Amino acid sequence: EDFISTITKTPMDLSKPLWEIHVINVRTTQAASTAVLRLHHSLGDGVSLMSIVLACSRKISDPESLPALPSTARRAPRRAKKGVALLSLIWNMILTLYYTALDLIVITATMIWYRDSENPIKGKTGKEDSPKRYVHRVYNMEDIKLIKNSMHMTVNDVVFGVTEAALSSYVLRKY
Repeated sequence: EDFISTITKTPMDLSKPLWEIHVINVRTTQAASTAVLRLHHSLGDGVSLMSIVLACSRKISDPESLPALPSTARRAPRRAKKGVALLSLIWNMILTLYYTALDLIVITATMIWYRDSENPIKGKTGKEDSPKRYVHRVYNMEDIKLIKNSMHMTVNDVVFGVTEAALSSYVLRKY
């Protein structure tokens, strides 16, 4: 736990690959050694984004096939009057500037006046740089499968339920 706490405090070297694998050769009751995989958050963001894009671009008729890009059909150019086209361009520029200014005002007002409500998960001011600890617990996979089969669920449902119950217990105890 101390080692993991230490490596989370050090920033990643962006001139190297955005992942690190640390193998800890210390025998525990659960394993002969432990591997800690540290990933830069952009990898997860990129992977999530790509999986969403690929999932959304599959064919409904054949969801197992890989997504294909549609062919771009050329539209016949419309003959608009130059005056109407110029007016439309100016109007679109005015609307773009208006909505950009409006968004800027809303974002600035939100940053200045809106504050998070107090809750047990929110840290106190100045705690951003304090050491963090990651606590884990090892569960027997057979126990999880026993719950899964008796409740007619998936392993993911069981693990998510246990995690949610732990977080609820923590919040109710603190709040």
